[in-house]
Amino acid sequence: MSAPIGIFYGTTTYDTQIVAERPQSAFGTALAEIHNIGRTAADRLCAYPFFIPGTSTWGDGDLQPAWNEFLPTLETLDLRGLSPAVYGLGDQVTHPDAFVSGLGPLHDAVLKTGSYWPTCVPA
Repeated sequence: MSAPIGIFYGTTTYDTQIVAERPQSAFGTALAEIHNIGRTAADRLCAYPFFIPGTSTWGDGDLQPAWNEFLPTLETLDLRGLSPAVYGLGDQVTHPDAFVSGLGPLHDAVLKTGSYWPTCVPA
C-alpha cells in the first residue's frame, strides 16, 4: 500500500522540490511520497486520499511550465472523496504584484476535480 499523502510538485529550479521534501520529512516516508509532476502519470494523484500539489510562480504570475502542461489532464480527473491542499512559491521582491499568483490556476484546476476541501468548524 502506498502512503496516504501524495505531494506533487512542478519544478524548474528545484525550489518547489525542496519545499515538497519538508512535509515529507515531517510526516515520514511511510506517510508521504513526493512526485515531480513532469514525470508522473495522472493516475498517481488518484492513489492518495490526501494530495498536495505545489507550484512556483514564473514572471508576472505564470504557472510553472510542467504544471501548465499537466493542467488540462488534472482538470479531467475525478478526485471526489480525496482531500487536497496546495502550496505555492514566488518572488516577492522582484514580482510583488504577482507574488504566488501561479497558485491561482492550480487551485482552480484542483477545484474542477471534485475533491473535497475540508473546513474546520469551531466547537
